[in-house]
Amino acid sequence: MSTPDAPAYHRLAREPALRRSPYRPWKPALEIVMALVLFVVIQLIYALCFFALSAGSGLNLGVLEDLIFGDPATTTPLSMLYFYGALALSGLSAFIAARLAGRRPAALLSVEGRLRGRPLRVSLLWIFLPAAACMLIDALVNGVPAPLTATFWMCVVLSLALVPFQSAAEELIFRGSLVQSIGAWARSPWITYGAPLPIFVAGHLYDFAGLTSVAVFAALASLLVHRTGGLEAAIVLHTTNNLVISFAEFSGLAGLPEDNNRLLVPALAVFLQYAGAVAALVVLRDYAPAKPSPPPGWFPGPGWHSGWPEVEMSRVH
Repeated sequence: MSTPDAPAYHRLAREPALRRSPYRPWKPALEIVMALVLFVVIQLIYALCFFALSAGSGLNLGVLEDLIFGDPATTTPLSMLYFYGALALSGLSAFIAARLAGRRPAALLSVEGRLRGRPLRVSLLWIFLPAAACMLIDALVNGVPAPLTATFWMCVVLSLALVPFQSAAEELIFRGSLVQSIGAWARSPWITYGAPLPIFVAGHLYDFAGLTSVAVFAALASLLVHRTGGLEAAIVLHTTNNLVISFAEFSGLAGLPEDNNRLLVPALAVFLQYAGAVAALVVLRDYAPAKPSPPPGWFPGPGWHSGWPEVEMSRVH
């Protein structure tokens, strides 16, 4: 839980106890550049290795080209291994960038420099379980539209194995590294969490409605990070959201006719995860920053008036 002297999550880049070397104003810029560059470079290296290994195993080159340069669908084991695997591995960029900037990489996880058990358990209970139960009950009662072949079960295994790491990687970059780096310069959480949001949204190839949905998700994830002082709840929300979407795609649920009421099941699961996120905020309210954040960095700080002559206001009769 937060203590009176605990810094807000977005200000941890300036916290001496969580640094390996003294803070300098240029170090957050280095971390931002390195995090974004490595985020892309690691995925490119993964794509090249994936392409080389797959081609060497005799896989059709046309399939690989569609996989890498085509629509990023995750409906087959191969596509899931490629897309989720590349993003999952790119989470290393946040830790590497933080270390190069002289910080303890563990500071990205929470104000305590670690993954905390209680926020993680509360988030799983309120965010993940209701949405997962919604999808599971529908599958048990109504069946899965896709054939229950080895391909289907392989998709289940890969999604459960890779999506949590893929989600954690994106949170480490967009609600971790970028937020804390910007927070070294600006005190306002509105600025520090708001600035990376358009970058996160721009990384999704959706229509306007889809991008709006991503923006709402990112705003709620940012609120979870700020109010709980760590990434645990946001990672659970991100994982739940992507598991729901992934299952709807490879199970055939998303491909049902538009007049089929079962299309409402994923929407209900998303609603439940958002409602659970709000409930988690209430349950974890003790983790919120103990003191309200000061004004933005360009405002005068506390005590700016010290040294001014005191003026005694006369009582008006």
